[in-house]
Amino acid sequence: SETLKSKDEERDFKLDYSFQSFSETEEGIGPWASQDTVYNVLGAKCLANCMEGKNVCLFAYGQTGAGKSYSMLGKLGKPEQEGIVPRVCKQLFASIDADKESGAKHTVDIQVIEVYCEQINDLLALRKNWPPKGHKPVLTAKDGYVVDTTTRPCMSYEDIDNAINFADKNRSIGAHALNPESSRAHTIYQITYRRQLQSKDGKSVTNTNARLNLVDLAGSERTESAGTSGQMLKEGSAINLSLTALGSCIKALSEGKKPNYRDSKLTLLLQKSMTAGIVVMIAAVSPASICYQETLSTLRFATRIKQVKIKVAINVTTDPVAEVKKQMEEMRKAMQAEIDALKKQRRSSLGDQGSSRVDELKAELARLRAQVQAEKTRREELEAQLEEYRKQNDQVKVKEIMEELQKIAQSAHDADESKRRMEAELQALAEQKLVLEAKAKQMALEERAHVMESEEQRRKKALDQKREWESAFQGLSHVGKDEEAKPHFVNLHEDTRLAETLVYPFPMGKTIIGRADRRSPPDLEFGGLGILTRHCAVEHTPEGVFLSCRSGGRTLLNGRAVVDPAPLRHNDRVWLGNNYAFRFRFPGREGEARAGAEMGYLEAQEEVSAEEAKALGAAQDGGSSSMSPVLHQKVSEAINKVDQANIISSDLEKSVVFQVKLRATPGVAAADAEVVVLVCYPGGGTLIWPWEKFASRLVEMVMWWQEWQHASQHSPVPTSPGTGDTHPGDVVLVRDPEDDPFIDLESQLIGDGVVYLSPLANMVEVSAKISIISLAAKVQGKLNVEIMPCDKNGFEGPWDDDDLDPYVDEPEELLGSDVQFKVKVHDMVFDVDVMNKSVTTVKYRDTFVRYKIDAEDADEDWSTTTTCTTATLKPTYGYTQAHTLHCTKRILRHFQSGAIKFQLWGKPSEDIFKLQVLKKTTSLLQSAVVDAGLERKSGRLAEVERMLSLKQEEVERLNQRMSSLSGDHAPPVSKWVADIVSAVPPSGAADAPLEPIPHHAYQLVNEANAVACALGKDCVFTLLVQEGGRGRVYLRTRPSTVQLTWAQFLKRHEHIRQTYSTMDLTQGCPPSAGSLSNGSVTEDDPFTDTSYLRLATADVWMRALGNMVETSLETPLLSTGGSSCKGKLKVEVIPCHPSGKEITVDDSNEVVSDPVELTGTTLHFKIKVDYVHFTDDVVNGTESKFYATHVRYSLNPLDTNERMYRTAEVPQALAKVQYQYCKQHSREVDLPFVQLLSNGKITFELWGKVHQ
Repeated sequence: SETLKSKDEERDFKLDYSFQSFSETEEGIGPWASQDTVYNVLGAKCLANCMEGKNVCLFAYGQTGAGKSYSMLGKLGKPEQEGIVPRVCKQLFASIDADKESGAKHTVDIQVIEVYCEQINDLLALRKNWPPKGHKPVLTAKDGYVVDTTTRPCMSYEDIDNAINFADKNRSIGAHALNPESSRAHTIYQITYRRQLQSKDGKSVTNTNARLNLVDLAGSERTESAGTSGQMLKEGSAINLSLTALGSCIKALSEGKKPNYRDSKLTLLLQKSMTAGIVVMIAAVSPASICYQETLSTLRFATRIKQVKIKVAINVTTDPVAEVKKQMEEMRKAMQAEIDALKKQRRSSLGDQGSSRVDELKAELARLRAQVQAEKTRREELEAQLEEYRKQNDQVKVKEIMEELQKIAQSAHDADESKRRMEAELQALAEQKLVLEAKAKQMALEERAHVMESEEQRRKKALDQKREWESAFQGLSHVGKDEEAKPHFVNLHEDTRLAETLVYPFPMGKTIIGRADRRSPPDLEFGGLGILTRHCAVEHTPEGVFLSCRSGGRTLLNGRAVVDPAPLRHNDRVWLGNNYAFRFRFPGREGEARAGAEMGYLEAQEEVSAEEAKALGAAQDGGSSSMSPVLHQKVSEAINKVDQANIISSDLEKSVVFQVKLRATPGVAAADAEVVVLVCYPGGGTLIWPWEKFASRLVEMVMWWQEWQHASQHSPVPTSPGTGDTHPGDVVLVRDPEDDPFIDLESQLIGDGVVYLSPLANMVEVSAKISIISLAAKVQGKLNVEIMPCDKNGFEGPWDDDDLDPYVDEPEELLGSDVQFKVKVHDMVFDVDVMNKSVTTVKYRDTFVRYKIDAEDADEDWSTTTTCTTATLKPTYGYTQAHTLHCTKRILRHFQSGAIKFQLWGKPSEDIFKLQVLKKTTSLLQSAVVDAGLERKSGRLAEVERMLSLKQEEVERLNQRMSSLSGDHAPPVSKWVADIVSAVPPSGAADAPLEPIPHHAYQLVNEANAVACALGKDCVFTLLVQEGGRGRVYLRTRPSTVQLTWAQFLKRHEHIRQTYSTMDLTQGCPPSAGSLSNGSVTEDDPFTDTSYLRLATADVWMRALGNMVETSLETPLLSTGGSSCKGKLKVEVIPCHPSGKEITVDDSNEVVSDPVELTGTTLHFKIKVDYVHFTDDVVNGTESKFYATHVRYSLNPLDTNERMYRTAEVPQALAKVQYQYCKQHSREVDLPFVQLLSNGKITFELWGKVHQ
């Protein structure tokens, strides 16, 4: 029984064993437990059960630094400190040697699997052979889910030791390539043991099979307590997802429920061990008081493990020898026959027959291309003849040519249909190939699990793998750092287990180090961030060893940049690129080492950070000596991350430069300034990002860089010679600005300022023009605000009656009373230095102001003004908000010494980004990134363009006929008629699935538009056609655009035919008198949009609900494109009891700190939609231009199967629409819903109709 004590509570946890490894000498904390103690109690029993034929899973759980890896792996090279994994492996082979006299046959195999960010990696395979998205688990009948990773046959402990060392080197190189912290992953050492013993009489054989999973889990700490951000934050989220899924499975098993193993790759791989084997957990806890909550969480998890009841299966079978041989032979024959059948089927489908079919398809495609080209030539000839015959007024020839052109158009349509059929057939062949390959892989896994390989086969397989491993790491020494006689680099790593595992010797002469280059491969190949081709060179001469680097590359020696060839001395620290860190060792010249102790990774990183922080402090009129230790650490991390972002920007040719800046906050010591990032764009524009935003966007930059690197490495075209290009494939990826992490189009903090409330303590008005200071400590302009005290009736004066005047001589007179005042935000005047080249615009648009009475009060909501949508030098808000506060001592102290904090927010103008520069690309982009189907899509696009050209000419002729009509009814030519056929949807149209469009659709749309044109209707039907002959129809009117299904359009077209039948739609003849009246706008008018439209949307985040806290706010309603604000929506999301009683902020016992705590419970909550208040631009007097409005929402907008809820419809066109809607919801909180509560949002949609 373990007891944890804090200042307020004492808790008991009953566990099986307790090991104390904190101190050997301190008394009163229990006996010291060595690695021998832990192994004898846990490891030896796990091994004994495994050799009896039971599957065993031993894993260590706990936060980083608590001793998980030390317990599992220990310190290699020190036998007394070796962990459970090496000790189990040694004892396993010792037991096998002791069992030789029995005549039993033993086999041992090992797999080392890494689960990193929900991706399964094979640590025993070369990294270049890893699948881009990791290995996929495959379900087998006997062993559950397994992965087809490298299985290393082991004949001795040395084989297992070599496999573990290779896995460590693989992890070391992988960590350096992207991020030194990227070793934060779950590692599974899976040992498969088999024993086969023949009876003395030779009539039967006993088979024992077992699997031992030794799992080293990543840290389970919370991100906020660990201070993680950026890539580490992404890793932490994936780690917590795996551990949460593991916890959910353990909880379900302890309660006798069916767990969901599919929530994580980790639980999927451990499913068999957790359901039919022995599970042993080491709960690693830290004695530090700061880790108290994590210690409680770990011990609670361990308590759940104890409650799990598992029926252990013993995998031991005894069968007659003859029967076994017969079964094995039959199994081999059956499997071989099925494999041969699969191969034959694959060859028949994808081999000879498939090849001939593919050749037929290619020939058919070539024939179609030739036909299209011939038809194009013929069409051009016919068009030329048609023009001549029209001039000659030869109607017979004109009619013949028009008929032939129509045949050509029909032929083009048939050709498109043929291409679609061929593409479908090719797709079916590809899918069949994937199915066959998956089945073959599954059969191979089944065969490997059931059929024991011969000793000769195993030794050959082990020898082949050993040769592959020896050639895996180019330039690596095959001896340890202490045995290497040449001068060499050893790698540095924050994980002491991975540090100094890679040795790179330097023979006499020059050694080139750099990125892969097919024209001139380097001697040492590195592929991480910031590594250039021919990045640097190390030259070993009789006089010594010298380091030189090329310009543009980051190469540091003892924390300083290398400019000229520099001599290397023993124990010097060398940094290459952004993440590669080494220590130089010079055997025989240790005495020439520079002064100072031998440094590890952290000391080397601190050395670099100190130099860079010193330069940053000098650049900002200060020194690094003035920084606090906490700020110094932040600056060090910031400089490293900013360097990483600049390298990515350079590789991707974005021309964006990032710089670290320190922001001094008023009232805070300069030594504790805030770290921000200055973003400089190629056109001269700049933005300031808070550190949290930069860290978040850096994750996206790294992912984009990985895509670029993968595309570059697989590009068929090498770098152009002679250009000096530093990139591996001259490939640049392009994204839309909304998805580009370098471009920030979001609303962001422009600056803030404060108004002190001391006059309000005497109920005196405050009128001020406060300076808005940016994150870079620059004045952005003046904000004009007022704070007006009010009397008890809410009137702000002036007062003729002194009894009504709220002025007080002493602030204490306000205690216990309600203080009323108004906050007014008038306008903002920007300074000239935030203006663009034009003197009338600034670099921000859609600005608004928000404020808090007490910025330190986390529970207070921000009050927000209306948005000024124009980019003007003087945005006007005209905002007034009344406030009433009950004056307590805390409120009075805030009035006397506190301030209201105002923040100015806005969206940056696109002009500052110079998007045409940021979108720069090369001609190799398509060849490196676009798949093999690009040519097919290009041909289809050319066909569509040709059809568009034909239809455009037909439309122009139609316009000419309409224009030639004479008389009083001569209609104007609609400017939209020329746009009846489009390749892209019109602006404002909602996206919806495409549907097949018949070939005669153009004629019907032309007829409808001809009537609309003749009637003078200000509308047009637009036909959207995309690849494959699929599309949709839009009705575009002045106020809106609505999508029509093809059936809806046909109904309107029939209405047009019946109503306006006197018109000759094909010849465009004038209609009869009286049939062309415009008519009033009616519900059945085929040219009018009277359907419901999605007018605007608003988002409400669910984070507060995840903490069981109510949300009540007015949120902006943005138009579909997000370009303008249509009004404000008042909504409330309130947690409640099953009875419907609402949970308020006073119910503190209901509040939870993490939504994960709600897992497995039923969450009850209410959603209230109170009203919509439209903005002035959609209101005319007391009426808006929208009517018949209602609000819709769903609890999970990303789930298409989620039910859509809606309020009642309000038919009137009001400026403020009251809904008074309330709906109680109940949801089972599973893992996806926890993710939704943590990071999801509810999207409210305003629907209605528009006055014509």
